[in-house]
Amino acid sequence: MATALVATLLRATQPGGRPFGRRTILASVPSPWPAVVVGLVGLLWLLDARPGWADVEGASRRQYLGNWLEAAEDGNPGAASGRASSASAGPVRLGPHFWIDRWLTHSEIARSQEQPIWPAAMVTQTPRLEEYMQYSQGWQQSPGGIQATQYAAPFTGIKNILGDNLALALSPPMYATNVGGPGTNGFGDAAAFLKYRIASANEENGNYAVSVILLTEAPIGPMPVSTGAWIFDPFFVVGKGWGHFDIQSGVDVAIPTGLSSELGTPASLRVAMQYNWLTYLWPTLEVFSTYWANGPYSGETQVVLMPELEIGYVPIPGTRYMVVLGVGYEIAVTEPAIFHHAWDLMFRFYY
Repeated sequence: MATALVATLLRATQPGGRPFGRRTILASVPSPWPAVVVGLVGLLWLLDARPGWADVEGASRRQYLGNWLEAAEDGNPGAASGRASSASAGPVRLGPHFWIDRWLTHSEIARSQEQPIWPAAMVTQTPRLEEYMQYSQGWQQSPGGIQATQYAAPFTGIKNILGDNLALALSPPMYATNVGGPGTNGFGDAAAFLKYRIASANEENGNYAVSVILLTEAPIGPMPVSTGAWIFDPFFVVGKGWGHFDIQSGVDVAIPTGLSSELGTPASLRVAMQYNWLTYLWPTLEVFSTYWANGPYSGETQVVLMPELEIGYVPIPGTRYMVVLGVGYEIAVTEPAIFHHAWDLMFRFYY
């Protein structure tokens, strides 16, 4: 998704770029927010019966995501097979054999027992399977001193674990202001991806994860906020941990279905280096390198450094939920610069 965002910025800053104009498709697409709100409320109601995996006691890193299973198995030997007792289930339960219970159990095992617990970095895709809602916002300065703001910035959306090794993410189109110049406001692209986890092991058995991702972006809004073309973006992502330190990395190529002479086919390498400090602090340094093999920036490479701090997983007292907060600062260190620097803010709600 970040690669496609760079492509959008390239369109906005390149000489002779297509003029900003309202796409007729925008008028025919109803607002998705009522359906999103109703869907999220319904999802939280269904998940209200899940045992408290966020009731963290002590400073054990494994206990962040393992507490759920330990509590369930202590209270009911059948919990590991999807049959939690009513005592641990809370005020509402759908039944021991209902599909939602089996799904919840599989997702808990997949993310708490079969992979490391490092949180995802703010931009670099993680090989871990994740289940949370996220909101991101960005403030970006582009060449010429243009200050752009991104509401519901890339990576905003919801991620769910569908199976033992499969996850789905859905992202609404961001709303951006001053992209390409004052007054160029509008919605960007909607996105969805499927992630398949090829291999993984928790801290006690190797501390690594390997996954592949196929991300698709649909042009919703006006150019240059939107790329103006469908984009397919395959990823290969890996991660390895050593004690409290981990590295997560991914490579991807954004392939547009049209306007390739304006967007190019950017290929990116991203690396995130994290350290867990004082239980809840995750100072991180991300490095992004994007290369254009064609298009108006053919043969050019842009490198960006992003120091950041994530705080999590912080439990919400009396609930099973957790939150992660993050703030980062992107700095372009090469020329040509598609943008010069940017502040990013992120909030994740784990359920």
